[in-house]
Amino acid sequence: MDTVGAYAFATSDWKDLNFPLDLWMQWNSRFFDQIALVKYGDFTIETPSNVIVKVMDEVPRKDFNFYTIGKTEAQHLLSTDWKLALDIDEFLNQKIDTSRLDRRKTYAIKMRNLYGNPLTEIINDMFPSFYFRLSYGDRPFKGDGGDLIHSEWKNRKKFESYIRFGKRKLGIQNKPHYLTTKPYECCEVWHTGTLREPAAMSKKWKEQTEREVNVGITTNEKRLEILDRPFDYHSFRELGNRVYLRKVSPEEIPEIILANSDRFWKTDFMEDEYESMYS
Repeated sequence: MDTVGAYAFATSDWKDLNFPLDLWMQWNSRFFDQIALVKYGDFTIETPSNVIVKVMDEVPRKDFNFYTIGKTEAQHLLSTDWKLALDIDEFLNQKIDTSRLDRRKTYAIKMRNLYGNPLTEIINDMFPSFYFRLSYGDRPFKGDGGDLIHSEWKNRKKFESYIRFGKRKLGIQNKPHYLTTKPYECCEVWHTGTLREPAAMSKKWKEQTEREVNVGITTNEKRLEILDRPFDYHSFRELGNRVYLRKVSPEEIPEIILANSDRFWKTDFMEDEYESMYS
């Protein structure tokens, strides 16, 4: 049976930025044969027995090397057959079944982006609903490390083009709803990146957005205008042209997120802030 590992990097200020690194290791370690974590700078954190840790010097945060250097090193640390890039604010709910996977391919994860509290999900073009993150053996990263480079990379553009065309054709261009054509998703991942204290949220996003601008990507530059103050979760419509909130059933959420809801629950939303587009 093939073995499966997960890998990531973390910075010494993970607590200040409200990354749930401790919960990430505690929860996700049960689903993998190994987890590899690269630390930028040395810091103490309890690690399960199947977690491999390597300490590196701090990496400058000005460009995408900040992401890819640590992720690449962590990927190489794993001795498992399959390797999943899993950031330290992302949680699975079950083990990945590799029995039907083709070792020559790179597979997507389905991304569920929680927002403001653990029972709310944000849906918007700036929050991709999938990333290509699972590979057999090592694969290099593309851009900011959100996706692995692979032979089917062109398929992402095909999926996105089909989605845009399909929405126009059906007259639902104002609803970010995926049609039937999607990549094969090996697992579902719950992202807690937008479940932070408002000040930590602004700090993290501002740094991330400035990094994008430094490498010539200005898609989210306008977002800087709302990040010089503590983030307001109720200003979510300022994040893009097609932004929706939907309710999430507690049964869907990884148990550890709900068990630590005091760390993740940042605000409540009014009923009219939700979109019932999936009903």
